[in-house]
Amino acid sequence: MCNRLCNYNIICYCKSNFVLTDNSGNTLQTWTGTANSYTFTGLANGTYRGKTINGGQESGLSNAVTLTNDPASVGGSITGTNTQICQGSNTGVMTLSGHTGSVVKWQKRVNAGAWTDIINTNTTYSEVPSSSGTWDYRAEVKSGTCPSAFSNTFTIIVDPTSVGGTLTGPNTNICFGASTGNMTVSGYTGTIQKWQKRLNAGAWQDITNVSPTYSETPGSAGTWDYRVEVKSGTCAVAYSNIFTVTVNSLPSALASSNSPVCVGATLNLSATPNGMTSYNWSGPGGWT
Repeated sequence: MCNRLCNYNIICYCKSNFVLTDNSGNTLQTWTGTANSYTFTGLANGTYRGKTINGGQESGLSNAVTLTNDPASVGGSITGTNTQICQGSNTGVMTLSGHTGSVVKWQKRVNAGAWTDIINTNTTYSEVPSSSGTWDYRAEVKSGTCPSAFSNTFTIIVDPTSVGGTLTGPNTNICFGASTGNMTVSGYTGTIQKWQKRLNAGAWQDITNVSPTYSETPGSAGTWDYRVEVKSGTCAVAYSNIFTVTVNSLPSALASSNSPVCVGATLNLSATPNGMTSYNWSGPGGWT
């Protein structure tokens, strides 16, 4: 026998009473309907049983089912010691906290590209990034059967290593009082911090110049060396090659002769210093 409900087409349905009980069989909730099953919601953690009542006939209690309500997954927050490092350096330990659930994995990406999985279920992680760029890190957390949640994104900027570049110029030998000509640095990585110069292998002197070109009139004769200091982000500085300009002293000419000589004899003229590139002579009456 069952409680019958019939429609106008004389199709009849049996009504069932679904009873939810505690582990001891005490009734907690009931539902009456024509479906062959029913889902009870809003239940607390505990052990439950069930039974049905059809046409006054009551079934026995079902097997016991233990219900555990999982809290919603919370991704938490990643913090770290470094937000900018030099290429080849370690990120330092990044730490996940304030999460709810178990760490499933970490993920990373460079320059806003696709996320790559990191096999790590710990709450801490560190690595040496494989290239320069903007690196993002996050953790995936899952609580029981709840959907996963992600932590915040922790970003580390990885600066390329500083490269000093190559310094070139138009002149390697000049006379005192002349300009070096425009010296130019190229092929560098980073930002120019300053130029430097030294005389005759002495101490380096700073030049306030952050442009890739520089020229000057050296203050004395001698061997002048020039170089450029470059720095990329947090990386150590790097220097260009040394470009050398030799500044030659102006000669102090002194003329002499075998004077006095007799009329018709040969007058011999000589000049110092020796070894000059050329000599220009002039004398009385416009003689050259």
